[in-house]
Amino acid sequence: MLNDGLAVTLFIFFKGIISNGTSGNILMILAKEIIGAIFVGFVISFIMHKLLKQSNNPIMHILISLLDVSLCYVICETFGFSGVIASVVCGMYFAHQDKKIVRWKEVVDPKELYSDFWNIIESLLNSVLFVLVGFSVLSIEINKIIFLLIPIAIILNLIARYVGVRVSTMLMREKNIPSKLSKKDFSKLLTWSGLKGGLSLALALTTKGLLASSDFTIVINMILITILFTTIVQGLIIGKVYKNIEKKREEKSLRVI
Repeated sequence: MLNDGLAVTLFIFFKGIISNGTSGNILMILAKEIIGAIFVGFVISFIMHKLLKQSNNPIMHILISLLDVSLCYVICETFGFSGVIASVVCGMYFAHQDKKIVRWKEVVDPKELYSDFWNIIESLLNSVLFVLVGFSVLSIEINKIIFLLIPIAIILNLIARYVGVRVSTMLMREKNIPSKLSKKDFSKLLTWSGLKGGLSLALALTTKGLLASSDFTIVINMILITILFTTIVQGLIIGKVYKNIEKKREEKSLRVI
């Protein structure tokens, strides 16, 4: 959630600068949007979760969670903060706090209505997004120059993904890495499993008014090919990548013994 939320915030911010000619210290403006959103999201979520624990009705829990996100977004829009980041904070805060009351939720919500509701909403909205994106790209023309740019786009995506994952992994403790993988292997696995989906394409489609027709076509083509590569090629090979990592771990263990 943090990854997508920050991506949307940065995209909207820089798009606003280009289209509206916003002046001022970019870092200060961005810091205001993010820090303000985190503060609002945390405070409102803290209050809402306290209210949630006062009720034993799972339907009320669903309504409170909806109120939490909606209220945070409205407040952020009013004061010029990022409503997307605030919504991300809401989700992360509720998820973290819910881990502390697992037994209580099992008693008051044995049918898991709360979890089922949000799972259905997530699946429904993702489906709607991809359907709308599919309709949007039907009229897009293929530009021949993309055949030269495709390898560059794919390589840059993999490098950017690996650098981001590697830096984050270096800050983790070994014991917190799943399956007792090494930091290097964990970085490889996350890099290859980092599939790009509808978000990047949906954001790119909003640049149609900012870019020349030929440039817009190239951008969309590049993103479509990258999504195709990550979904099909990476998606089909990820299992083999994992097995290869496990095989090397076993061989290393045998050599140690």
